[in-house]
Amino acid sequence: MSIGAKNARIGYMSFGDNITHHFYLNTYDTTNNALSALRAIRNDNIPQGIEAAVTKFTTSNGDRSSTPNYLLLITDIYESGSDTKIKEAIAAGIHVTVLVRGPCSTQYQALADECFGDLSSNLEKIKSSVLGYVCHHTQDCGELITPDGTTNGTETLDGTVRYLTCNAGYQQNGTGLIRCESDGAWNITSTCIDIDECQSGPCRNSGSCIDFVNYYECSCTHGYTGYDCAIDCGELVTQGGSANITEDSTVKELTCTVGYTLHGTGLIYCEEEGGWNITSYCVPNVDEKTCSGLFRMYRPRLFICDVHGRPT
Repeated sequence: MSIGAKNARIGYMSFGDNITHHFYLNTYDTTNNALSALRAIRNDNIPQGIEAAVTKFTTSNGDRSSTPNYLLLITDIYESGSDTKIKEAIAAGIHVTVLVRGPCSTQYQALADECFGDLSSNLEKIKSSVLGYVCHHTQDCGELITPDGTTNGTETLDGTVRYLTCNAGYQQNGTGLIRCESDGAWNITSTCIDIDECQSGPCRNSGSCIDFVNYYECSCTHGYTGYDCAIDCGELVTQGGSANITEDSTVKELTCTVGYTLHGTGLIYCEEEGGWNITSYCVPNVDEKTCSGLFRMYRPRLFICDVHGRPT
C-alpha cells in the first residue's frame, strides 16, 4: 500500500492509562516512515481510545471530505463499552475494522464492518480485505431508500455504513446499521416498523383500540365516552318508550310505546363530560273523552281543558 499526499493516509494512536497520539494522517508521506512508527505499540482502555480516535478525523489533521474514513482497531480482547463507541464511530461515517490477536468476540462481529481474529494465521486474508477496502473502493450502491426513517450521511460507496433513525411512531428492527457491500448492493438488515400504540391497552371500560401512526383512537362501548372511554354517561331512564343502541356508542334512538308520541329527533346523546343530553321525549297522546277539570300538563306541552271537559 502506497502512503502519500495523493495516496492512502494513515494516523495512529495508542491507549492505556493515557491516550497517546503517535502521528496524524498528514505526518508521514512514505510507507517506510509510517511502518517504522507503528512498531511495538500496545493498546488498552479501548472505549476511550475509540472515542479519542474519532475526534481526530478533522481537516487540520489531514482528513479529506471526499475520501472515506477507516478506523483500524488492533487489540487483545473485547472491553466493556467498546460496542457503544464503535456504534458512535459508524454513526459519524467512519468504517471500523477490528483486528484481535485472539478470537474475535461476538460483540465486535455484530457491530464492526469486519472483525479478524488470530492475526498470525489470518494475515493474508486480513491484508487482502483491509487493503481492498482502502485501495479499491469502486462499487457504488446508489441511493439508499429507507421507508419511515432517515440515515446519516450521503456516501454510497462500498464499505459505507449508515445509521438508521426512525420517524415518530416507528421503532428500529435490528441494530440500526445498513452497509454498502462490495457487490454494490445495500445490506439492509435494519428497518423501521410501526409502533403499536394499542399494545398497552389504553381504552378503558372494554373499549376497542384502533392503531394509527403515532396515535390511537378508542371505539367505546355503549354508555361510555371520552378519548380513552373513561367517562360513564350513567343509566338512561326513559318514560313512555325505550332507547335502542345505534352504531355510534354515544348515541341512542328513542322509540315510543303505544299511546305516546315522539317529540324531537329521537336521538339521545352521551355528552363528553358525562350524562345524557335528553332533547327527545315520549309524550302521552291526548284523549278528549278523559279530559276533565280545568287543565292537565303533559311534558313537555301544556293542555288546558275548557268547562265542558274538552282540551283547548
